[in-house]
Amino acid sequence: MAFQRKYKFNWLDHLYYLGKYTAGGVGVWSNLMLALSVLPLTLLLFCLIHILADQKYNAAIMQVSIYSTCALAVIFCSNWLLKKLRFTPQRERAYFRRYPERKDVNYKYSLLYRVNMGLWLITSLCGGYLLCVILR
Repeated sequence: MAFQRKYKFNWLDHLYYLGKYTAGGVGVWSNLMLALSVLPLTLLLFCLIHILADQKYNAAIMQVSIYSTCALAVIFCSNWLLKKLRFTPQRERAYFRRYPERKDVNYKYSLLYRVNMGLWLITSLCGGYLLCVILR
């Protein structure tokens, strides 16, 4: 008999594997990564539009664009590293061996929608502020 490794699962594993095998194939993790990357991406696009339209370099706009680029880099690199190093196929098999009832679960959309709506509201407020700065 082969040695089976014992994994300790935490909240990160539950977020990643919850809803992974639903009908749409889009789980909580992909929705969370999309929601987290919308705000910096919107800010970066508004900054680029302002820089390309005016051909002027405002210090505040440049700082916002640098911060949003760094935030996007951190989000995408951490997602890539987590998928490569933490969420391995062996770990996934062990997770669903321990929690077989969670393989085909439909997760509750209410909390996810509230988080997404909050992030969209923050994004629209920041984008509106940048639009006011651009049009001033």
